[in-house]
Amino acid sequence: MKKLSGKELKFLSDKIALNIVPVLAHFGMEVQVFDDYVTCPCPVHGGDCLTGWTMTTDRDNDYLGIWVCWTEHCEEEIDRLTGKKKYVNNPIGLIRTLLANKYEKENVSFGEAISFAMNLVETNFEDLTKGSSKIDFTKNSMSNAERNFERREQNKKLGHAKEKVRNALARPAKYFVDRGYSEEVLEVFDVGLSRSSKGAMRQRIIVPVYDDSGEVMVGYLGRWPSEDYSKYSQPKWRFSKKFYSGAWLYGYHLAKSHIEETGVVVLVEGQGDVWRLWEAGIKNSVGMFGCSVTDTQLRILENSNATKIALISDNDKAGQKARISIRKKCLGKLEVTDIMIESKDVGEMSAQEIQEKIKPQIERLYND
Repeated sequence: MKKLSGKELKFLSDKIALNIVPVLAHFGMEVQVFDDYVTCPCPVHGGDCLTGWTMTTDRDNDYLGIWVCWTEHCEEEIDRLTGKKKYVNNPIGLIRTLLANKYEKENVSFGEAISFAMNLVETNFEDLTKGSSKIDFTKNSMSNAERNFERREQNKKLGHAKEKVRNALARPAKYFVDRGYSEEVLEVFDVGLSRSSKGAMRQRIIVPVYDDSGEVMVGYLGRWPSEDYSKYSQPKWRFSKKFYSGAWLYGYHLAKSHIEETGVVVLVEGQGDVWRLWEAGIKNSVGMFGCSVTDTQLRILENSNATKIALISDNDKAGQKARISIRKKCLGKLEVTDIMIESKDVGEMSAQEIQEKIKPQIERLYND
């Protein structure tokens, strides 16, 4: 196989990054696409967190193609035999790992990964040498704001009326009740088992996501109703088709009046965190469907009358990185205060613990 120059390797790597959605789909991954990155459960260690792994896809970013596992930090894992990093967190390194996992091989050679990658994105050596590509590298003339507006409108058009959604679900979801969540709060958020006998969401617990009015379901998350999802080759969580989670904040339709009243928004990662905070009487809380906030979500918060963000991220390394990233993104826009917790995440705390340890930290922001 011809040895590629550094420039040719960079070109191939960038092309894979810009086509990473079909690449990951080839390996059976369900991907969420955002303005400048994609996210999915980690394809390296096989995690189930929907936003546990990200890759930068902004062509103007120096970190184009760089990926990070936010749950296990696979990119930092050291090989005991060589003393070097086990995984290379660029597109070629990802291809090598995905092939090794799929075909249960100890190692996939660099040459094998290159050949596979070139076939996958339909590139030949001549393309690489010339630096040309079948990809259109011209910038999309549509701004991010316009694109996100269209995504929100598309979600609304494909949405369902609230009453129709409620009638389609057996509420509240027994699975979450058995795990200590309040029946009353689950009812408020319309969380229930799908009554449908067909489709991708049959037998799943549906967590509806409503538009800002609370009258139209713009998308939903589906949770497998037990812990044996791997036995049936099912993902633990699944987003509804064409739902762009980065354009919405979970629970915002219920929280917005409380945000307007206090001037403070409590920002957490997921829906379970929002439910727990509601149980403790903290109703100005919203979830960002992961550990990072998108430009669109930030714009929603800026327009919500909030001047401060009470940020509660998971108490782990990924949470620490998330806090730094969110602070940087909010600089000059909203004041961010970290709310410290002792548990791994808010969802593991009881309503009483939240009232005693978290609520006082948040209430201090109301008077500052």
